[in-house]
Amino acid sequence: MRAFGSGRFGHWITDEAGLPAYEYTCNHLADPGAEYATPRGKSRQHFHLLGNLHVSAIAHNEGLIEFFRPDTVGSWLNRYAPQWGAYAGGFGFLRMSGNIRSTLYRHLSSPMYRRVWGWATSARAHPGGT
Repeated sequence: MRAFGSGRFGHWITDEAGLPAYEYTCNHLADPGAEYATPRGKSRQHFHLLGNLHVSAIAHNEGLIEFFRPDTVGSWLNRYAPQWGAYAGGFGFLRMSGNIRSTLYRHLSSPMYRRVWGWATSARAHPGGT
């Protein structure tokens, strides 16, 4: 696909189903342009939102996915809130060189880590784990 309109965080591609998708290539932990101000302070959290009036999935650049139910007075089904022992979902664990690591970006960040946000999918890949 054309690079026009891709922005600084990645580029548009065509996914396996022939649909447009965004490949997020930014190292948001190191790129100063990834940081922005919020009412709660600075953030480097970028996300992709899929959903409808009943359920929304929020795929984060860190590799986790949260689910929100707006039709139930705004209920989080799996909110990421480590201070409460809640770690959302959408990630897994790999054994690499004898070490067990989560598939969250900060644990596996490398040129081989791939994040793609599409119409009906949110995917990440990191070859080499078992």
